[in-house]
Amino acid sequence: MTVALRTAGDAAFPAAGYLVTVAIGTNPAGGTLTGTTVVATDDNGVASFGDLSIDTPGTYTLTATSPGLISATSAAFTITAASLLGAAQGYSRRGHRGEHGRDDAPATPATTSCAA
Repeated sequence: MTVALRTAGDAAFPAAGYLVTVAIGTNPAGGTLTGTTVVATDDNGVASFGDLSIDTPGTYTLTATSPGLISATSAAFTITAASLLGAAQGYSRRGHRGEHGRDDAPATPATTSCAA
């Protein structure tokens, strides 16, 4: 998952060093988010989260926050028992991973934006 900083007018905001935190927003299944949840933006204003996972099947959203900026919430996505089983058995298919770090997760927007 990536988070891109955007202006209130939805233009790119290329600024390095902003700390972006990702957390579960909608969590009806009671899942736990693991992985690196705080990442600094690069020179293009993009924070890349490459190792996030949620341990319980269900439908979730993720929320991205950064001090002084408006937060953003991802589109809803679903984690299935099959995707958890494949990961537990070591069948991680890097390169075919769904958004938000889960195998076989449905397609969701790859970028969530925080407004500056």
